[in-house]
This record gives sequence, C-alpha cells and structure tokens, in this order.
Amino acid sequence: MADYRIWQQPLASWESDYRVIAVSPRHFFPEKWDGKGKDFTVRQHAKDLNAFIDSLGGPVYLVGWSYGAHISYEAARARPDNVKKLVLVEAPLDSLLATSDAGANAIRIQRADETAKFFEAGDVDGGLKFALDAINGPGLWANLPESFRQMSRDNAWTVVGIGREEAARVGRGN
Repeated sequence: MADYRIWQQPLASWESDYRVIAVSPRHFFPEKWDGKGKDFTVRQHAKDLNAFIDSLGGPVYLVGWSYGAHISYEAARARPDNVKKLVLVEAPLDSLLATSDAGANAIRIQRADETAKFFEAGDVDGGLKFALDAINGPGLWANLPESFRQMSRDNAWTVVGIGREEAARVGRGN
C-alpha cells in the first residue's frame, strides 16, 4: 500500500553512488484508482516495470519491498537481461511457492471483498483499519504515523487489488 514516496528517505544515502529512481506501479499514487479493471496483477506490474527499465536503457540494480518485491522478482524472472542485481526486502514468499494454498487465497479474497465494502460505503479509514489490522495484527492502523496513514489512503484500493489476485507461482509453468 506504499508508493514511491516510501523510498525517499532510505534511498537518499544511495544517491551519491547511484542514479536512484523510485517508481509506483500502475494504480498506485499518484494515480487515483477506484479498484475497477482487470489490469491490477503482478504480471502486468512486472511487464510495466520491464518497459520502464527498457526506457532507461537497463540493466539496473533492482530493489523491491513487499508487494514491490514480488513485482521485482517477476520482472527479473521474465527479463533477467534487465537486472544486474536483484534485492528483495520482505518478499511475500508464500506467493512465490510452487504449491497453491486455496484456503489462504480464499481468506485473502474474503478480506479484500470486506475491505472493498468499507471503501464503497465511503469509509476509507474503516476499510484500511480493517485490512491492515487483519493483515498485520490488531492495533496497527491506530499506531501508524499520520504520514503513512495518508499514503495508505492514497493507495487504498491497492489492498483490494493485491488481495483479490491469485498470483502466478514459481514452478506452475508460467
């Protein structure tokens, strides 16, 4: 639920040695997304990332965190020629395993659908509290700094998009 802004402070120290570019995937801030459409997928985000790397003249050092780590992994897997080095931080390893857990996926989809109901009723903060507390433990939303809450609001529908997708897994022949 974070976008390129989450990287501003951590990457500042790298700027003296590297050209640093932080990107937001499609439907993340600054884009305003309403949760509609079928193009919110790891595969689409990886394809977009590879197109961006191509526009830079790649290959690049690629760093991805959380959902972005999954995107980065899939981009590197699809186009290893675009990546000099791949760093994955808090990668969602469950989505990279060869076996599919239908029960876990059903829970994610149910949580995403419940979150969408809050958003559709105009209660963005209620939906984010529900989703983030369900994912990370009770009380997380209440303890987040306002700057991260605002970033979450700016990317609210992405938690629904991420939750509803059954991502392709390594070893499934795709």
